Amino acid sequence: MIIMLKQLFFWVLIFITSLTNFAAAQTLPDKKTTDAFVRARLVDALKLMDQHFRVPETGQYLDAIRIGQEPRAGDVSSIAATGIGLASLAIGDALGVIPDAEQKAIKTLSNLLSIDRQSGFKVRRSASGWYPHFINPHTGKRSKASADKFSTIDTALLAAGAAIAARYFSAKSFSSGKGESRVFMLAGRVVGGVRWSSAIKSVDRGLVHLIFKGPKETQLTNVFANPFDEYALLPCITMRGEQLAGRRGKAHRLFDKHYRDASKLPTNDYQGHAVIGKRNGNFIAHFTHLFVYYYCNNVGNQRAYRQALRELSHADRKHFQINGKGSFPSHLWGLGAGSEIKFDENGKVKYSAYGVNHLGKNTHDTASPAIMAGLAPLFRRGEPDDPMIDLYQLWQNNLCKYEHKKLEFLWRCSARNPSLKVKKVEAVDFSTYLLGLAGRDPKIGMAFFRHFDL
Repeated sequence: MIIMLKQLFFWVLIFITSLTNFAAAQTLPDKKTTDAFVRARLVDALKLMDQHFRVPETGQYLDAIRIGQEPRAGDVSSIAATGIGLASLAIGDALGVIPDAEQKAIKTLSNLLSIDRQSGFKVRRSASGWYPHFINPHTGKRSKASADKFSTIDTALLAAGAAIAARYFSAKSFSSGKGESRVFMLAGRVVGGVRWSSAIKSVDRGLVHLIFKGPKETQLTNVFANPFDEYALLPCITMRGEQLAGRRGKAHRLFDKHYRDASKLPTNDYQGHAVIGKRNGNFIAHFTHLFVYYYCNNVGNQRAYRQALRELSHADRKHFQINGKGSFPSHLWGLGAGSEIKFDENGKVKYSAYGVNHLGKNTHDTASPAIMAGLAPLFRRGEPDDPMIDLYQLWQNNLCKYEHKKLEFLWRCSARNPSLKVKKVEAVDFSTYLLGLAGRDPKIGMAFFRHFDL
């Protein structure tokens, strides 16, 4: 009996110790240290965009950079990346870490409008004002990757960043007594130059066009997006574009029917978690949800949507717990897109290449700190499931940690073996890391996005 009691006491002691260790591992340091960590990571992310993604001569932003390497002649600019760059200029100016940010935004927007006589940059838009996805960052010519196609979602991401820059720099200019910033006027021409409603294929079904072929916008019959999928931001921007034009039309009708009430967005079950996604049961990469959170006030600011993203965070974690069977690092998760380590059927490394991961598909068990960071503003400091705890632990344990030209950041890595490093950083996929850190920074916070975005 005494032996049994001693054994019981032993296991209780082990259990209590494990709980104590777990609690210790799941807490952030004091507020001052945490804020310093967030600020340092945000500053490096902003400088990475400004110093290495941005092409100074034209103000366009590269689609991707090679870690530790110099740009190459054939590198392309992504219209969506340039949208992220414009938002980063506003955030960087607010923190005082990007010099001449307003003038840089003017350079970027002037070239997007093909009115910068010094650069000779010319970019052709379609009949309704859509931009090609990929262009030459020095000349504006469409790249082979874009061929003869014009992208609706990438133009929407450009518009979202342009709107933030416009509203921020204009507010700053008015507060200093200078009147309206030129950024506001130029961004208005970029955003207002799109006939947004042309993206709508069907109001009743909530369908939008992904791309148009050629400047005259030939419609591709079977290429369209359903609610709620990778193009979920587009209906919001389209509705706001129509609103800014001073009218209510089919863009409002589509948005009202399929997106207005976040509590009625389609969901699918994943291990007991209701995850927002397409009605056909397929899951989507989580950057989709985050772009809506940061760029679409009408949805992102709803309590129901914020709660849904917290649920998404729990489902994401569970995915890695199940797939790893307890072998993956406990602080490592995040389902998004970007470079990843590819394995063969025997588990040997093949190469590093682009991949898109979601709850239904993560073949190579890739984790994304950019998604973790993007979800962090949904949690308060001190909450047990705060993603910032995990990001801090990754940093302290040197997991998924990269350096490019003395700038340090967390980026995608293999949950099977986090020491395996990818070779590229893709701007659009990296953006949720930057946006999430900004959303947790005491000086920026989510109020910045709620005040300056569409």
